[in-house]
Amino acid sequence: MAMARVYRVSMPNRKQQPHAEAVLVDEGRVFTNTGEPITHWEIEINTFEDLARISGDERVILTFDKAGVASITFYDDYME
Repeated sequence: MAMARVYRVSMPNRKQQPHAEAVLVDEGRVFTNTGEPITHWEIEINTFEDLARISGDERVILTFDKAGVASITFYDDYME
């Protein structure tokens, strides 16, 4: 099982679920200025078929950070 962080370009508010299969993950830390928990959205993806299924007819941007953690961004709006 591989989990990837998932985002949506059109999401001004990161509390909104970016995909129906995405789950909210609490990182176990809090913002120092507000005390709110730091969270992010993740989705399970194991194969290119999974990626094709979750993307549907939307374009996606797939990136990896230095640690190899995948991020999927739904490109549903303009981004510079």
